[in-house]
Amino acid sequence: MSTTQRLACLLAFVAVAGCGGTPEPPHDLGPLGWSEVETRLAERIQEELDRGVASVSIAVVDDTRLAWAQGFGLAHPERGTPASADTLYEAGSVAKLFTAIAVMQLVETGLVDLDAPLSTYLPEFHVEPPLLADEGWSVERITVRSLLTHHSGLPGDLLWPAAASPSGQPPYRRLPERLRSEHAATPPGFVHAYSNLGFGLLGLLVERVSGRDFASHVRERVLVPAGMAQASFSPDAAAALAVGDNEGEAQGPSVGAVEPEGSLVASARELGAFLRSILAHAAGAEATLLERETLLEMWRRQNGQVALDLDLAVGLSWGLSEHPDAGRIVGHDGATFQQRAELWLSPEQRVGVALLSNSLEADLSDIAHEALGLAARARTGAPASNAEPRAAGLQIGTPILAELVGPYDTALGIAFFEAQRGSLRAGEFPVWLEMRPTPQGTFRLFESWLGLLHRQPAALSELELSFDRIGDHEVLVAWSRGRRSLAGTRLVRPRVPDRWRERTGTYRSHAAEGDLIVERIELELEEGFLVSRIELGVGDVSLEMALAPVDAQRAVVLGVGRNRGDVVHFDDRGGETLLRFWGAEFVRER
Repeated sequence: MSTTQRLACLLAFVAVAGCGGTPEPPHDLGPLGWSEVETRLAERIQEELDRGVASVSIAVVDDTRLAWAQGFGLAHPERGTPASADTLYEAGSVAKLFTAIAVMQLVETGLVDLDAPLSTYLPEFHVEPPLLADEGWSVERITVRSLLTHHSGLPGDLLWPAAASPSGQPPYRRLPERLRSEHAATPPGFVHAYSNLGFGLLGLLVERVSGRDFASHVRERVLVPAGMAQASFSPDAAAALAVGDNEGEAQGPSVGAVEPEGSLVASARELGAFLRSILAHAAGAEATLLERETLLEMWRRQNGQVALDLDLAVGLSWGLSEHPDAGRIVGHDGATFQQRAELWLSPEQRVGVALLSNSLEADLSDIAHEALGLAARARTGAPASNAEPRAAGLQIGTPILAELVGPYDTALGIAFFEAQRGSLRAGEFPVWLEMRPTPQGTFRLFESWLGLLHRQPAALSELELSFDRIGDHEVLVAWSRGRRSLAGTRLVRPRVPDRWRERTGTYRSHAAEGDLIVERIELELEEGFLVSRIELGVGDVSLEMALAPVDAQRAVVLGVGRNRGDVVHFDDRGGETLLRFWGAEFVRER
């Protein structure tokens, strides 16, 4: 995948992150019957199967009624096993909602304080201050609330070993020990940075405070009361799972150990039962999971004062967004190495949808949004129409192209913007991402081939870019349907001493096979930047991050957001050069 393609994918992603993007409302805005809802969604799911997705299971909820639940395709392609509404899938990070509910139950009983330091409940928890921290740093500033909203400032987690220890100890129980020698990436509350580590620690908190192992406690207090008797956080359920499908090849289960952040196994029907329970509680029914006031707090925007979050809205684990037909929606998505999940509901329209697939390439987000809109129309007879588009005539100011050129960090790599014939562009020959200024001061995005042929892929057609300054940061902003997302930050080339230049090369993992999703890291010099390049081994995806040396042994990842601000450690020991990054160790190849 070229730099241009990766940047285009990134911009399309950040604009819909957290379910922030929504499709156009259907042209036919008349009332619908539920049979028509089923027909339209079945046709949409069939489109996914026609393009190679193995299976999709869906549940649609109408208030406290399960309106429709069905499976499509093959849960086990090699055996020809059909999918059903009761097929179990890996739900990925949808698990975080259930971990958060377990935490909030403890808050309701007074055993946990949302604004207390995490160390109140895990006294051994410690993390070193960020290398670029403010003077007021204290580990006590990392609170339960900051973990639930992904604002704790913990280091990145991509390379953290996920396998259980030889003694069978699940990875979340070892997090405090492993974090003691790591640096935080940022002070708490600085920016939203999605953190699996944070929810692993929350799972350990639930275990310590409740006095029971996490999986058993959540099953008894959350899953079973929600009508999810077959669901589990335990990998013992893996034998009954749909088989992951990766481009037509069957894959084994991703679940290897209990993980509070992502090892939930569930069916569409059971997730529908969960949505029904949540909607009942929100309407004031007798609580079996949470009190109504607790749910409303979980759905309240928690990050309104975080400038770098722009229009990203997060609750206590729940993602918050707007839908053109269903109004305000709350929920979460999830993905493992082979499977996907979406779970969303509209508290006001009182409809919800759960979707699961054993194919990573399944486009469940669009189906979920369409399902919410159709269900809202079937229930109420008309769309809500409370999404707020960007006001017409908004003027950002005429951009001066010469002031915008330069290197920018994005989630997928460094983009070097240059001015060309009245536009900005990034990429390399023969394909560039061209950014043409608009009268409002934003930029429209196009692909440019050889500088002669131009096209606007669908992923870019609803996007615009702008440039802004937030505090000390010059930022790249993605606009989609009136909402802003942080797409990148401008970089200043750091000084790279000769000692660090000599450390470029390929570094191989020391971990046992299967313990990491990354086996090697390439360290290179690129246009004056020291760049770490990581091949993820999941599709055609790689990460590029610019490093700024701080001293002889440590460098900081430049940029703002997830996996930025982290510390890379180097050590020349026993004739070998070692690299330690995100809790994993790599050795330089000779």
